[in-house]
Amino acid sequence: MALVAAASAGIQQYDHEAYGIQANAIDDGSYASYYDHGDYEAPAHYSFEYSVNDPYTGDVKNQQESRQGDQVVGQYSLQEPDGTTRMVHYTADKYNGFKATVIRGGKITTYPSQDGHY
Repeated sequence: MALVAAASAGIQQYDHEAYGIQANAIDDGSYASYYDHGDYEAPAHYSFEYSVNDPYTGDVKNQQESRQGDQVVGQYSLQEPDGTTRMVHYTADKYNGFKATVIRGGKITTYPSQDGHY
Protein backbone atom coordinates (compact mmCIF):
# COMPACT_ATOMS: atom_id res chain seq x y z
CA MET A 1 0.00 0.00 0.00
CA ALA A 2 1.46 3.37 -0.96
CA LEU A 3 1.29 6.17 1.58
CA VAL A 4 1.94 9.67 0.25
CA ALA A 5 2.13 12.70 2.56
CA ALA A 6 2.10 16.35 1.47
CA ALA A 7 2.21 19.31 3.85
CA SER A 8 0.21 22.38 2.95
CA ALA A 9 -0.90 25.16 5.32
CA GLY A 10 -0.90 22.88 8.36
CA ILE A 11 -2.80 20.02 6.65
CA GLN A 12 -1.23 16.68 5.72
CA GLN A 13 -2.93 14.68 2.99
CA TYR A 14 -2.69 10.89 3.05
CA ASP A 15 -3.57 9.00 -0.11
CA HIS A 16 -4.31 5.31 0.42
CA GLU A 17 -4.13 4.47 -3.28
CA ALA A 18 -4.80 0.76 -2.89
CA TYR A 19 -8.26 1.53 -1.50
CA GLY A 20 -9.07 4.79 -3.28
CA ILE A 21 -9.47 6.57 0.07
CA GLN A 22 -8.09 9.98 0.94
CA ALA A 23 -8.11 11.55 4.40
CA ASN A 24 -6.79 14.84 5.75
CA ALA A 25 -4.94 14.97 9.06
CA ILE A 26 -5.59 18.39 10.57
CA ASP A 27 -3.17 20.05 13.03
CA ASP A 28 -5.35 19.18 16.02
CA GLY A 29 -4.97 15.46 15.25
CA SER A 30 -8.56 14.92 14.01
CA TYR A 31 -9.34 13.35 10.66
CA ALA A 32 -11.72 14.49 7.93
CA SER A 33 -12.44 11.73 5.42
CA TYR A 34 -13.46 12.29 1.82
CA TYR A 35 -15.64 9.17 2.11
CA ASP A 36 -17.91 8.49 5.08
CA HIS A 37 -17.98 4.71 5.42
CA GLY A 38 -20.04 4.68 8.61
CA ASP A 39 -19.50 2.39 11.53
CA TYR A 40 -17.31 -0.60 10.58
CA GLU A 41 -18.36 -2.46 13.73
CA ALA A 42 -22.12 -2.19 13.10
CA PRO A 43 -23.86 -5.41 11.98
CA ALA A 44 -24.47 -5.59 8.24
CA HIS A 45 -28.11 -5.34 7.15
CA TYR A 46 -29.27 -5.33 3.54
CA SER A 47 -31.88 -6.75 1.21
CA PHE A 48 -31.99 -6.80 -2.58
CA GLU A 49 -33.74 -8.46 -5.48
CA TYR A 50 -33.65 -8.35 -9.26
CA SER A 51 -35.07 -10.19 -12.23
CA VAL A 52 -34.36 -10.46 -15.95
CA ASN A 53 -36.76 -11.68 -18.63
CA ASP A 54 -35.26 -11.12 -22.08
CA PRO A 55 -37.27 -12.91 -24.79
CA TYR A 56 -34.68 -12.06 -27.48
CA THR A 57 -31.79 -13.89 -25.76
CA GLY A 58 -33.87 -16.27 -23.64
CA ASP A 59 -32.19 -14.97 -20.49
CA VAL A 60 -34.66 -15.56 -17.66
CA LYS A 61 -33.42 -15.33 -14.07
CA ASN A 62 -34.05 -13.70 -10.69
CA GLN A 63 -32.44 -13.39 -7.28
CA GLN A 64 -33.45 -12.28 -3.79
CA GLU A 65 -31.09 -11.98 -0.83
CA SER A 66 -31.12 -10.45 2.63
CA ARG A 67 -28.59 -10.19 5.43
CA GLN A 68 -29.09 -9.54 9.12
CA GLY A 69 -25.75 -9.42 10.93
CA ASP A 70 -23.85 -12.63 10.16
CA GLN A 71 -26.80 -14.48 8.62
CA VAL A 72 -27.51 -14.41 4.86
CA VAL A 73 -30.64 -15.96 3.34
CA GLY A 74 -31.47 -15.98 -0.35
CA GLN A 75 -32.65 -17.72 -3.46
CA TYR A 76 -32.07 -17.47 -7.17
CA SER A 77 -33.50 -19.18 -10.21
CA LEU A 78 -32.63 -19.32 -13.86
CA GLN A 79 -33.92 -20.95 -16.99
CA GLU A 80 -31.45 -23.48 -18.36
CA PRO A 81 -30.80 -23.78 -22.12
CA ASP A 82 -32.70 -27.08 -22.19
CA GLY A 83 -35.88 -25.35 -20.94
CA THR A 84 -35.71 -26.55 -17.34
CA THR A 85 -35.55 -24.19 -14.37
CA ARG A 86 -32.86 -24.35 -11.70
CA MET A 87 -33.80 -22.87 -8.32
CA VAL A 88 -31.26 -22.51 -5.51
CA HIS A 89 -32.20 -21.67 -1.92
CA TYR A 90 -29.22 -20.81 0.28
CA THR A 91 -28.17 -19.69 3.74
CA ALA A 92 -24.81 -18.66 5.09
CA ASP A 93 -23.61 -17.84 8.58
CA LYS A 94 -20.39 -17.94 10.55
CA TYR A 95 -21.27 -21.22 12.28
CA ASN A 96 -22.56 -23.38 9.40
CA GLY A 97 -20.89 -21.75 6.39
CA PHE A 98 -22.66 -21.73 3.02
CA LYS A 99 -25.49 -24.26 2.55
CA ALA A 100 -27.53 -24.56 -0.64
CA THR A 101 -30.45 -26.65 -1.83
CA VAL A 102 -30.70 -26.99 -5.61
CA ILE A 103 -34.01 -27.91 -7.27
CA ARG A 104 -34.40 -28.57 -10.98
CA GLY A 105 -37.84 -28.60 -12.50
CA GLY A 106 -39.81 -28.23 -15.68
CA LYS A 107 -39.78 -30.09 -18.97
CA ILE A 108 -36.75 -30.52 -21.18
CA THR A 109 -37.45 -28.75 -24.45
CA THR A 110 -35.98 -29.92 -27.74
CA TYR A 111 -34.54 -27.14 -29.86
CA PRO A 112 -34.29 -27.23 -33.68
CA SER A 113 -30.84 -27.87 -35.06
CA GLN A 114 -28.83 -24.73 -35.74
CA ASP A 115 -26.21 -26.05 -38.14
CA GLY A 116 -23.44 -23.59 -38.83
CA HIS A 117 -24.05 -21.55 -35.68
CA TYR A 118 -21.86 -21.75 -32.65
